[in-house]
Amino acid sequence: MKMLEVEFQTNADKTGLQTFKQLKRDGRVCLYRREKPDGSIFGYEVIVVKLTKAGTTFPNGVVVPEDTESYGGAHSFGRSAYFCSTLQRAEERFKEFVANIGRVVK
Repeated sequence: MKMLEVEFQTNADKTGLQTFKQLKRDGRVCLYRREKPDGSIFGYEVIVVKLTKAGTTFPNGVVVPEDTESYGGAHSFGRSAYFCSTLQRAEERFKEFVANIGRVVK
């Protein structure tokens, strides 16, 4: 299985290139810190890792060669992902997700 990266850069929501660093993980629940290019903290994201099975075909025709974990997209926020402006709130969300993983959107 291809695992979700612990650190990566992306312009996920058109706010400019940012670095995402995983601070903790418990099963499929992850807490990431988002950093601006200057190293300052943009915020935190708590997500439930999305699983894609090998052989899945995406709308663009790309076929997934192996089971793959992914971050999910904007559609995940509010259901299986949350943005938090403080680490304290992100830690609370993380605990909630870990405690309720069976009820969180898969």
